[in-house]
Amino acid sequence: DWRSMPALNVPPTPSANLIGALGDTFAYYGYQFLGFAIWLIPLFSTVVSSRALLHGKGKIFRQIANCLVFTIAAACLLQVVQHNSPSVTTALSHVNAPNSGGAVGYLIMTRLLSPLLSDFGSSIIMAAIALVSLIFIIGPSDILKFFKKLLYDLFVVEWQLLGADDLVILVALACKNNYINLILII
Repeated sequence: DWRSMPALNVPPTPSANLIGALGDTFAYYGYQFLGFAIWLIPLFSTVVSSRALLHGKGKIFRQIANCLVFTIAAACLLQVVQHNSPSVTTALSHVNAPNSGGAVGYLIMTRLLSPLLSDFGSSIIMAAIALVSLIFIIGPSDILKFFKKLLYDLFVVEWQLLGADDLVILVALACKNNYINLILII
């Protein structure tokens, strides 16, 4: 309960958090706001800062926005998992966390989307939002480069060992030379 006095007082035991009282405060309000999705914040901070160092600061605000959208979608999905899995509810009672999705997951999923669309429908929407934001966090061009390299390695390296015909090697070389549309037509 947010009105309870013990929640507003400093705990009598010293902090176990390495940052101290400030770390306790951030952890408390982070769990209250985003639930267990708060653990994505340090991960995404590392990802965004490393991408900014490697690629420049051109798209940093877009990266931060995509990370926040993914974190909110993850909090919403965690909220649905809590309501549909008794083992998760039991585990949450041991760590004194009433909502695995925090206030964000509770308001968006439990109060807004689940009554309108059911848990399944709202989970599909949040999973789609999380997937799209994850694609934009990684970068569509990086994903395309990965699949081009994967196709090239699959066709040329593996199929040459099997004695594949020239058409397969031609398709793989077209993939390597950025003619990925040729593969889609064939």
